[in-house]
Amino acid sequence: MSLQVLPPNYTFDWDADSVRALRHHLGYSQSTLARELGVRQQTVSEWETGAYRPRGASARLLTLVAREAQFDLGRDAASGDHHSPSVYEDGSGFATVLSSY
Repeated sequence: MSLQVLPPNYTFDWDADSVRALRHHLGYSQSTLARELGVRQQTVSEWETGAYRPRGASARLLTLVAREAQFDLGRDAASGDHHSPSVYEDGSGFATVLSSY
């Protein structure tokens, strides 16, 4: 198992499957997630269908929400591949990435 430390400003590269997986992890509807993020429900739908990807502040906010909810940022939601890194806050202001490689 290898360890990497990511800076506090790390932003995950969100795709349709990971946005949907985070929303399900939170137990939110698209409308509820949209309200929490300050975006339209249509925007969340477009992220989840792959029409658009979260970027900028939206991607950063999703990353912060995921960390707070202890969502496994490295898991590939589509295939269930658990070999990708898992990200955890370690209390030092950095996120620790654990990889099973």
